[in-house]
Amino acid sequence: MLLGGSELLKEIDRQLELLIEPLRDTLTARSCLFLVQPWRRMKYFSLLPFHLHLRWPGHLEGLPVTPLIGLVPFFESDYIIASTPLYDIGEVVRARKVARVRRIGKRSFPDDLILQDWESRAEKRVSKLGTLILPGASYVAIDQVTAEGETASGHRSVLGRMAARAGLRPFVLVPTKRGTSVKSSSPFKDMELLLVNIQSLRGLRTINSVQTILTHCASMVPTLVLAASPADVLPFLEECNPDHSRVRFLGDPPVSPRVSVTLVGRDRPSAEREFEFAVQGLDEKGSQVSDLVKLAKRAWWAVRQTLHESTVEPPEVRRFLSAHDSAMSEFSLEASMLTAAKQLLLREVTNKALQTERAKAVIDATLTAPGSKGTLVLVKDEEEARKLRVTLADEMDLPTEALEELGVFITGRASYWPDHPFSAAVAAGYFGGRTLDVLLASRAPLLRFILDPIEARVAWFQLQKIAEVLKSAEASQAETVILGIAGELSQHVAAFGDIVELSLQIIDTGRKTAADEAVRSQPSSSQNITIVFTDGSTIEVTQHARFEVVREAGKRLKTLEATELESGDQVVVPEEDSRALFSEQLLATLDQGSLADQAEKRSTWLSVVQAIFATRRPSAQAIVQGMEEQGYPVDLATVRSWLRFDSSEEASVPDRPDRFMAFASTLGISLPPETLLDLYGGIQKLRVNHRKFGRALVRAVRAAYLGRLDAVTLRKIERDWGINARQLVEGARVATVDEVVLPERIEDVAD
Repeated sequence: MLLGGSELLKEIDRQLELLIEPLRDTLTARSCLFLVQPWRRMKYFSLLPFHLHLRWPGHLEGLPVTPLIGLVPFFESDYIIASTPLYDIGEVVRARKVARVRRIGKRSFPDDLILQDWESRAEKRVSKLGTLILPGASYVAIDQVTAEGETASGHRSVLGRMAARAGLRPFVLVPTKRGTSVKSSSPFKDMELLLVNIQSLRGLRTINSVQTILTHCASMVPTLVLAASPADVLPFLEECNPDHSRVRFLGDPPVSPRVSVTLVGRDRPSAEREFEFAVQGLDEKGSQVSDLVKLAKRAWWAVRQTLHESTVEPPEVRRFLSAHDSAMSEFSLEASMLTAAKQLLLREVTNKALQTERAKAVIDATLTAPGSKGTLVLVKDEEEARKLRVTLADEMDLPTEALEELGVFITGRASYWPDHPFSAAVAAGYFGGRTLDVLLASRAPLLRFILDPIEARVAWFQLQKIAEVLKSAEASQAETVILGIAGELSQHVAAFGDIVELSLQIIDTGRKTAADEAVRSQPSSSQNITIVFTDGSTIEVTQHARFEVVREAGKRLKTLEATELESGDQVVVPEEDSRALFSEQLLATLDQGSLADQAEKRSTWLSVVQAIFATRRPSAQAIVQGMEEQGYPVDLATVRSWLRFDSSEEASVPDRPDRFMAFASTLGISLPPETLLDLYGGIQKLRVNHRKFGRALVRAVRAAYLGRLDAVTLRKIERDWGINARQLVEGARVATVDEVVLPERIEDVAD
């Protein structure tokens, strides 16, 4: 359902009301409360400070009517939500007046009867203003703490101009997008409530930033930490003083699912012994070799999960091979110690029998899954997802597009989170903590695991950690569900050796160091960089790859090269994680579809210009003079842009019909005037439609943040721009940059 303004506010109220009782508990105990949701995400958590100022002032006895609240972390997506018109000024004025009346006679907070700086003037004008709905950020400023610990005051549109010198200036305190340090965490100690959002947070840099805040502030300020699942909590519990921190489960747990396990790769225990023998003791040979060993272990894990034969090794294997080749030229004696591990990896890359066995098990589990709500299939990465779609469609003698129509949804995206329940969920392997989170978030009554004995052991280990969190939260029903799944897996775990160390490298436990993360994310080529996102996903691109970055509360998309990206930037990432700009992919799709006739006219014009120019070879300066003689002065740079033949996408066309005709005349194009004007008309329509689509793309990005990019919106995109454009928009995601890893030498990373 497409959420309108009032419906959206009702949905926001419904979500945030769940936090009122836990907030009371936190304020009363003056503690740090980890609030764990039952594998659900609360999209509008960042609006809670604004609700406590504007819709529910005075509802919490432990907070003043104008509370001092800190919100950590804070990204562009949060700013977009805070900049969305939601709060009716008349309702806000009335709610705050009622709150002050209720506080008369109470002396807990001396400033409760003082108006906020915009209120007195707004009260006088409210009858004239009528129904005026403003964003939360118009009432409550968003102040940022800089790296130096200083506070930069935020701007309030509309109401900032009404603010009087007398009165309280309402604000919510947030860090910059780059996060917090010990120094910049200090101002948060002065808050009356600290709200921390760790939902699906997996990026090490952002995790460290949040840990800094919790370490220095959580024992001094009542703190509510919101998690989407128990796995979110694991990196943070050890950072909090146990005397001041508690865990609480919010809501009902999922129903206990039926679990089936198909065991594949039964040779894994013996192969594991062989690989462990090849790297045994090498991580003690110095940091250089130790980092190579870490890369080798990750490559080993990935190659054993491959479903399809490929001419290109998995990215984890390429990363190790590239690092090993470099190491052989720099410290050959030590690097040569990993030659045996390298040979084992290359052997497994070509292990077609292993790949076929796992792929067949996944296909069988998918095709035999019952239910009417569809089947979710989780694989290692998007490359595997694309190949599996083709394989499964061939098996069913269907086009790949028909799979989702039949209810089969295959994904390898690390950031994926189900937005509706499924009848069954299939895991093609164990890919870290996200595997269990996604399966349980799917609410599927049937879970099917395709695992080898080592994967089963690691998944079992993670389930034990989750059960410990749930036990501390006294969530016995949820704990029972988790232990039930663990019990099914326990029948298939490897019954030998000590693989706990390997387990901790694969599982999201939060124990990784910065050096570990950098080594893990090292690009496989010196020409590439790796972008790590806060959800833990990574993509490897060339250093000059371009991305659209969300700016100005989602009103604008700015293009930046990959090396220019910073922590906290939110970028549009196509489903294919392509190096091409998302908007360029969409425009190319439109030009081949609904705008094909117009695009053809542009292409024809550029071809004619190129042919005439190649024959006559006039200089750009001569064309400038010819245009001026016809009464159309133009600068040299503009003419050169009309003569760009290396890239038709970047070539421009005269923007007025008279200038277009003058340029054709100057260049010596002898086509009839009506033909030239027809070409110009098509080009102009294409230009207008491209601009319209650019605006539509920005609206789609904002809609995705606000939960409005639903079936109705997508059908409109399909109707206006075609099915291919819809698929690209639907498949893209907006991801937050955690870190950009440059192609440093491994020994530099370790240092």
